[in-house]
Amino acid sequence: MRATRTFGHAPGPAPASELFKAHQYLRSIDLLHVILTTGSVYFAFIAWLFRGRRTDRSFRWLGWQLGAAVLVESIGAVPFLKHLNNNLLYDIYLPIEFLILLLIADLPKRWTAVLAIFGMGIWCCDFFLINGPDYLVVYFTIVAAVVLTGVYLQQLWTLTQTSDAELGRDPNFLFYLSNILYFGAAAPLIASVNYLNQTDRHLAVALWWIIIGFCVIRYVLVGWACLLGPGHKAVR
Repeated sequence: MRATRTFGHAPGPAPASELFKAHQYLRSIDLLHVILTTGSVYFAFIAWLFRGRRTDRSFRWLGWQLGAAVLVESIGAVPFLKHLNNNLLYDIYLPIEFLILLLIADLPKRWTAVLAIFGMGIWCCDFFLINGPDYLVVYFTIVAAVVLTGVYLQQLWTLTQTSDAELGRDPNFLFYLSNILYFGAAAPLIASVNYLNQTDRHLAVALWWIIIGFCVIRYVLVGWACLLGPGHKAVR
């Protein structure tokens, strides 16, 4: 890009030292992103492994979701740090996460089936007709976030009406809250980022860091739920 002329003189190219510093800064930001997201996912998965003697069905499903998240974040970090496209990896993972979280919620089978078919229909349209493998399935991600927020709000409401335990020490409460916070924030934020990518790149990046923050909070809460006392269950 041609330099802007100022006071009749075109500025020279930026010194090599400044370009190097800018490059190092961007690499540091990318590395921080990977450390925060991958580290929080590993924390939750390790916490689940420590509670592996639990055998209830929902808790086993949680292990599958966390294991898949660990795999995806570990593999996806390499192309991300090299500034390569890793969207296909997340396009495959996101519907798997959606289905597992529906199963963990332990809804009536009819509702689980309806929501699963609806969600996968949205994913197929988004992946095959709209975005394709080179882009994130944004529309599916937004719809899935709205559905999961509603599902776990209902689960949390039922828990508060039926439980006599201290909610702050109840793993179910922490697990439901983690999903409500993350997916409740993800839907409007991802929609905004998708729009702002075309109009205000800096604001889009700032909003994306907020999403990362909620992702970290989500997995820290899940890990905390897993580490609660042996008398508790991680999820119903």
